[in-house]
Amino acid sequence: MSNKRTWVNRLLGRFGALKRTDLRYKIIQSIGYLLYGRKIGYLSWWQHAGLSASVLLFHKGKLLIGQRRNMLDANGKYSGIGGFIEMERRETFETGLVREVWEETGIRLDPAKFTAANLLNMNMWYGDIYELRDMAQVGVTYVYHLTDDEVDQLVETDEMHNFVFADVATLDAMYAKGEMAFDGEYRKMRRAFDEGRNTP
Repeated sequence: MSNKRTWVNRLLGRFGALKRTDLRYKIIQSIGYLLYGRKIGYLSWWQHAGLSASVLLFHKGKLLIGQRRNMLDANGKYSGIGGFIEMERRETFETGLVREVWEETGIRLDPAKFTAANLLNMNMWYGDIYELRDMAQVGVTYVYHLTDDEVDQLVETDEMHNFVFADVATLDAMYAKGEMAFDGEYRKMRRAFDEGRNTP
């Protein structure tokens, strides 16, 4: 493979690279705020995957789920806890997950508690998040058992409310009624119950 610069490289020089500190990047992000009310997640000439992390929070054998609100996708339906990794902040799966747990539930957790030992799965998929219809998503899902003190921190937030600690029968009934946000997430929840991961 040749290391020669193409005519496009020579023509554009450093201008061909889009960096977060560039004025162009800031202008594009401003347009994102005007059009969508939030920053655009990826600005690059290269393919990217959306990175996400979620956690199945169990307490006394039951799974914590919450009703989504102020969400673009599946608003008003129930889901577990998690979200996208903020790569511009250089988050890892673990630090991003801890932030998401706090934003959605008010519970503060230690990122060091998320390790390979409590990783349920890592997978790649396409198409279930509106903003990433044409992009790959790579996600990890952990299992975590809340202490009584951590459950005491649980509060309704701008992102989630009407929390429920669901046993497997409740989860199945909610899924059958179409109350769960994502099919793939429900399957992961069901798998955790089936494998006995709902108890420490």
